Amino acid sequence: MPSSKTSEAEAGRRLLNFALLSIITFSIMMSKLAMAQQQQDVSPPQSRNHVFANKIFQVLTEGNSKNLIFSPLSLEIVLAAAGLGAIGETKNQISNGISLPLEKEFLKSRYAPLLTGIKDDSGCILRIATQMFVESRFSLLEGFVKSSAEAFQCGLESVDFISNPESALQTINSWAEERTQGLIKNLLQGDDIDDSTRLVLVNAVYFKGQWAYQFDAAQTRKEDFHLLDGRTVQVDMMHIERRFRFGRPNGLNAKVLELPYKGDQLSMVILLPDSSSSIAELEEKVSAEAFDLDDLLSNHTYPVEVTVSLPKFKLEVSTDLVEPLHKLGMTKMFSSEADFSGISVGEELKVSKVLQKAFIEVTEEGTEAAAATGM
Repeated sequence: MPSSKTSEAEAGRRLLNFALLSIITFSIMMSKLAMAQQQQDVSPPQSRNHVFANKIFQVLTEGNSKNLIFSPLSLEIVLAAAGLGAIGETKNQISNGISLPLEKEFLKSRYAPLLTGIKDDSGCILRIATQMFVESRFSLLEGFVKSSAEAFQCGLESVDFISNPESALQTINSWAEERTQGLIKNLLQGDDIDDSTRLVLVNAVYFKGQWAYQFDAAQTRKEDFHLLDGRTVQVDMMHIERRFRFGRPNGLNAKVLELPYKGDQLSMVILLPDSSSSIAELEEKVSAEAFDLDDLLSNHTYPVEVTVSLPKFKLEVSTDLVEPLHKLGMTKMFSSEADFSGISVGEELKVSKVLQKAFIEVTEEGTEAAAATGM
């Protein structure tokens, strides 16, 4: 790749019209926080940081031509929390599925930089919260409650699933809605819990960020946007022209653009397949376990003058995760052979449902996004 000086001389003002991928993953990318983890020598090898995100992305996009917004982080935390109380093969399957050791100290170190969040004085807000809702007549092992609190700052609330499941449902949904600033409503439906429910684990992620370089609203105009099914629709297209990190990595057959948010801790990364490639081919490459987004951004993008055209959009998607988790080998936890005796010895527990709702809105000012996962 050319140096920045060569880029200015040879590339000049590259006019590259970026259309957002029809498949979007809301996976918070924190290069500065990741570096903080490395300095503490507690993070897993860099190649493992995105392994679960890559795996679940591959499963969710397989044969799916619809828009997708999804938070691997939110799902990972819920699974890891349940995994702390799993035993034997149930624990092994969860550990292998999320590609992480289910040890309290490791998980505590991994998530600590994330759980502190980012405050709005940096131009961005990032909040992550986890809560256990337990049947009031059901006893949890003290060690599990303590480990969950230490590893994930997980809270605990008693509800009445047996006598008043409707009230319990409202309590859970209200918690998720509050933690996502009203973006995620009705995470769970009436048939998601009943009088046999003993425990519901919920994680919520909320993000609001202002672009470091905002789009000019006066430049936003209706333009054609081509869908995968061949149809063309009119969308509000935002425009900006300035210097961004950009690259065309060898073998990826795609353009890579990084749009930073204020505070220089978070960014949106956009991948656009070349005309000789397709979204399906790009999905296959970025969902491979060897794909490393941090390496891609650090070593294969460079400051370049770019003209960016980006759709202004809002998207909300609900995802049932039972089948995808089965495909990743996490089958035992859904069966009568599940062993969660590290959570409670009172009754035999198994997972019945795993759901996620996610939301994103991209405007000239920035991005607001949220996700909540319930299990």
